[in-house]
Order: sequence, then C-alpha cells, then structure tokens
Amino acid sequence: MLRLTLFGSFSIKTATKAITEESLHAPRVFRAMVYLFANRNRRIALRDFSAFLHEGLPASYAAGSDSLVKTTIHRIRAQLKPLQEEEPNLELIVQDGAIRFSPELVITSDTDRFDEVYRELSEKGSALVTSDPDRALFLFQTLFSLYKGKYLAPLYGEDFAASLSKDYHDKYVALCEDYFGVLYHTGRFDDVIRMASEGIAIDPYCETFHYFKIRALAESGETALALSL
Repeated sequence: MLRLTLFGSFSIKTATKAITEESLHAPRVFRAMVYLFANRNRRIALRDFSAFLHEGLPASYAAGSDSLVKTTIHRIRAQLKPLQEEEPNLELIVQDGAIRFSPELVITSDTDRFDEVYRELSEKGSALVTSDPDRALFLFQTLFSLYKGKYLAPLYGEDFAASLSKDYHDKYVALCEDYFGVLYHTGRFDDVIRMASEGIAIDPYCETFHYFKIRALAESGETALALSL
C-alpha cells in the first residue's frame, strides 16, 4: 500500500522507500507529481495538466505544450520506478486524452484518516464526550497527530490547494476549540501543554492554544512560565 503525507509536507512512501521534496531535487517535476497525487481520485484531462505545467512559464513555452507534458510524464515515471518494485500497480496511465493513476493502486493518506476521524467527532459531538470520553479523546489526539500544518504546503499558493488548505485548517481549529477544554478538565495537563505547543507552532495566532497552555502550566506548578506567557 502506498502512503501519502499531505499535511505540513509531502511524501510518498512504500514499506521501505520514500520520495520527498528534498530527495527529488527537481522542483518542477515535484510540483507536477504533487498535483497528480493530490488529484489521484480523478482523471485529469491532458489539456488541464498542460495548463498547470505552463503556469508561471514564459509565453514561449506554450508552443511546445505537448512536448512539455510528455517530458514531465516521462520524468515522473522515472522517479516512481524505484517504488514500483514494492508497488507494481503504481502506474501513470495516459488514455483518451487524460492521465490517471492505475485504478488498481491502493493509496492511503493522512487526509483520508483526518476526514474519517473528523466525521465521527463532528457528527457525535458532545454526545460522544458524555457517553465515551476515552474514545472522544483518542479520536481528538489521533486527529491532532495527523494535522501538521497546511494541506499541500509545497503548493499552498496554488488555486486548487488553497481552498482545501483553508477548509482543513478551519476544521482543525474548530475541533481544538471544542476538545482542548475536555483535555484540560480531565486533568491531562501534560498532554495539553505538549499539544498546545504543537498547535502554536502551526497557528501562532490561535488564542485557544495559548489560553490552555497557560492554564495547564499554572495547574502543573509552572507559575512563572505561565505568567511570562
């Protein structure tokens, strides 16, 4: 199974191999690869892929759009080849004027798990906290461990990524506002301090993280540090 990391960074992993922005050393190929994996559940028209590749390039590149698409696909396939030793279904298929990954390829990503956890937390809400507080806190901590910053951070400025990034971040902050209080009132001050510190690193302007970190430090006897914050 192929695993994608889409929050805070980007990586493609098999059991023993990985591709990251740092390991690729090819910014344009990396950008195209991220785009394809972010849109892995649909067929992408070659004209749309071409338009994406040409964003930010001089007008002189327009005449060679077909060549640019073919070259990019070839280079992406070359980068994916080492992973195919473990994932033979990791194939880019070009057919009927569109490009897609093999439908037999099984991919899991941190966004898939985030959506699953968020759905249960938001649908059951306070009822879950009342009926099964351990389950509610486990789910919240799972979600918190998944979200490491902007969705598709390497392409955050891209139109196709920006709206999704904001949507995920808004969901993350909303759940933090709901569940940090639960952590605090159940006396899990060490968890509150650790998680609030992580949250501040991701979103330093979210008052919820600062508020609960200060209160948890005070409850833990770190009065001077709480006052300084």
